[in-house]
Amino acid sequence: MINVVIVEDNNTIRNGLKEFLNNSKEYKCVADFSNCESLLQNFESLQIDVILMDIELPGISGIEGIKQIRALDENPRIIILTIYSESENLFEALQAGASGYLEKKTPPIQMLKVIGEVYASKSYMNTYIARKVLKHFNKKNTAAKNGETLEKSEFSVLKELIEGKSPKAIADHLHIPMEKVHAYFYSVYQKLHLNLELKKIPL
Repeated sequence: MINVVIVEDNNTIRNGLKEFLNNSKEYKCVADFSNCESLLQNFESLQIDVILMDIELPGISGIEGIKQIRALDENPRIIILTIYSESENLFEALQAGASGYLEKKTPPIQMLKVIGEVYASKSYMNTYIARKVLKHFNKKNTAAKNGETLEKSEFSVLKELIEGKSPKAIADHLHIPMEKVHAYFYSVYQKLHLNLELKKIPL
């Protein structure tokens, strides 16, 4: 059973996600909150595998919330809930420590699939994010700062995505399983996390 926490200020969306998760066989919503403050106050008492986090929240923003969660624990997978999958805020959230993202309009069945794949160290990416990632890692001071660079295989997958290929088309062209493509996306997100020096923030 995968334990999921939802942080979403829209009651309809939050309650709908909670009900759908609890009606599935593999997921359980162990807690749901309308803001990051409440999650952080209860964080240590919860057993969390995955956090579904709205990117725009009242009070502590989703991005700041991710930073504070990562200062407490590196283990939970954080999936951003967003209206738009092409925004600077989304990229900042991935840098802060998110492991993937979901558009709020995603059908529930697809949501469950993405949650499971992110939990299994796989993820999704779009052309916009791929461009931002390559630009980020092409900065001269990036490698010198943290020693993290893209592997040749990761670079190849991102380049193919920018050229407009789907994950399946990328897998076929590079002669690798499609699951491996998603695993490369996830590993790139993990490398983005290392660019921030997170410090524990007193609650």
